[in-house]
Amino acid sequence: MPKRLSGEENSMADEVVTLASLGLESYEIVEVHRSDLKNATYNPRILNDAEKRKLREGLRRHGLVAPTTWNSRTGNIVGGHQRVSQLDALAGTKNYRLRVAAIDVDEAREKELNVLLNNPNAQGDWDIEALSSLLHDETLNLEGMGFDHADVYRMLGESPIIAREDADKLDELADKVRAARSLYDGLRDKSRARDSESFYLVLVGRDEASVSAFLERHNLPDNRYQSLEEFERLMVLRETLHE
Repeated sequence: MPKRLSGEENSMADEVVTLASLGLESYEIVEVHRSDLKNATYNPRILNDAEKRKLREGLRRHGLVAPTTWNSRTGNIVGGHQRVSQLDALAGTKNYRLRVAAIDVDEAREKELNVLLNNPNAQGDWDIEALSSLLHDETLNLEGMGFDHADVYRMLGESPIIAREDADKLDELADKVRAARSLYDGLRDKSRARDSESFYLVLVGRDEASVSAFLERHNLPDNRYQSLEEFERLMVLRETLHE
């Protein structure tokens, strides 16, 4: 028979605890001057110009909705370098104050957190059906979500907003994108099933033109993923020609 809890035990079982008391919340919100925030010289995260523009437009539209993580012990930004950079651009100055999530950790822990906060392998992947539904929601703004039409084509093989007369012109491109994504998903699933990355090797050309020329010269499919069997065929052919 299950044990019946006393009134005091029931009260304790219903007691609300804080994450801080469980050791799962280790920051405090403080206000600092922008000059107190230093860029971590080791920060491995970079954005190209298009990505910076998307982030800047998102900040312009929504404002800063999550605090930058800042290590009070070193003065380094731990998470939020790119947001702070674009806030500087939007403000037109670095002479401002902002609220941050302040932590107090040593340099090794700081570096671990810096990578963790930016690591896509710790952040999951898109549920394509759910994302597609959101992207097709006419009440939502594409740029407000940080996407442009090129992004949507890469992910879905279609655009949620296209003129009817242009639809036929885009069908062929959409099919190619879907096929490429299907190929990538298949290779990724195989990789996960093996639980190893040792089943492939990488050949690198000088540029895109040299890769295309190599594929054409050796009668290989116009595909960035080639089988070992195809390369073995080339090696056998090469040995035969040099006999």
